[in-house]
Amino acid sequence: MFLYKKILSIYKQSFSFFLSFNFSFFLYALLAIFLLINFCQHIHKFLYYCKEKIQKEMQNAYPEITDQHREFLKKQGLKVYEPKPLPDQINPFSKTYWITNAFIIGVSFLARRHALKVGAPRIFWSGCIVGVPLAAIISRGKSDQLDELVGARKTLEQKLEYAPITRRAWERALATNQEYQNEIKTQIQDLQAEIAAKKVAAKLE
Repeated sequence: MFLYKKILSIYKQSFSFFLSFNFSFFLYALLAIFLLINFCQHIHKFLYYCKEKIQKEMQNAYPEITDQHREFLKKQGLKVYEPKPLPDQINPFSKTYWITNAFIIGVSFLARRHALKVGAPRIFWSGCIVGVPLAAIISRGKSDQLDELVGARKTLEQKLEYAPITRRAWERALATNQEYQNEIKTQIQDLQAEIAAKKVAAKLE
């Protein structure tokens, strides 16, 4: 009877260790998957930001195509590029992004608590608990544009350097304003000449 109880206790200990090991492995695998997804989302966001920035700043190297050329390209199966909106999973200004991060942090807390019970390393989960919200705050605060936020203020020429459309609009506005100023100066000169002529005529009378 004693031997039977001893074997049963050993079996229960082994079985509980096996369950705890499997649960830990499951949590590690689950969090690793979520972290990989989160990392891929940040990479996708960075590439999307670079692509949009290049498209905005790059000057159009090709002239405008005609309607006939556009119709020919349409028959060939080519379509006009339409920028896609940023997915909610990687957009720090959407609720889905914060819900995903909150879920990852919650899983990290549970896994860290379980690791503390079974004596497993906790540095991985602690790093996730600290790193995920830190990355979210950095994304929300647009710290990738820190130089533009806290750096030296750019001159007008520096701002227009990579914005050809804005530069052309600015030059057109300057030309229009110059024409308007010239017209006003001409009208003022005509009025001054007319007033001077009236004064001379009044003196002669």
